[in-house]
Amino acid sequence: MLSDEHHYGQFYWCIGVDKSLGTGKTRTEIYLYADGFTVGGSGELIMMGGYRADHGEKVENQLPVLVIPAGLWKYAYAASCLDGAAVAVTKWDGQVLE
Repeated sequence: MLSDEHHYGQFYWCIGVDKSLGTGKTRTEIYLYADGFTVGGSGELIMMGGYRADHGEKVENQLPVLVIPAGLWKYAYAASCLDGAAVAVTKWDGQVLE
């Protein structure tokens, strides 16, 4: 049985990706739970996390929960679980399409 996605990361993130990774829309975003991210030596975005039975539990051995190749991601930010907006930004015209 698969676990809920929030079991793999403490924080909610948005990643803007190239439309080739989506369904033909001009703007494509991936929303996921992870503990953080790094950018690899070739420019790939590596979202890190690890399985935890309870939300908030510490994970000793982090592992990649998603890797997006260089050139296919545009931005990443901590997102609101309510509407996907950037949590630390007060104004970003056009950030959330309505």
